[in-house]
Amino acid sequence: MRTFDGAPLVSTQREDGGRLVERIGPLELGFRLEVRNGALHYLQAGAALSVGTVRIPFPRALAPRIEAREEPEGTEGTRVSVAVTVPWVGLLVAYGGYLETDAGR
Repeated sequence: MRTFDGAPLVSTQREDGGRLVERIGPLELGFRLEVRNGALHYLQAGAALSVGTVRIPFPRALAPRIEAREEPEGTEGTRVSVAVTVPWVGLLVAYGGYLETDAGR
C-alpha cells in the first residue's frame, strides 16, 4: 500500500513464471527484476487489463510504461523511484521516497 496526499493506492504482487506481476485494480503489470550497481531495477515485461478470468494484453505501443528502481540507503531503508508514462500523453505520475524497514522503527 502506498499513500499519496492521504489517498491510498493498493496493489497486490505475485510471482508468475520468474516475473513479478503487480495488479492495481484491473491493470496488471509484469516485470523482470535485475540488479545493477546495487540497485534493483524493475524492467517492464508486459501490461494487460484483467477482469475476472478475462485478461487482455496491451499492445506494446499502447501500454503504459513504468520505470522503477529500489536502492538500499543506510542500514535500515531503501530509496525508491517510479515514473509512469503513457504513449501520446507523456509523464502521468512520478514519485520517489524513502522506505524504512520494520527493523528501522
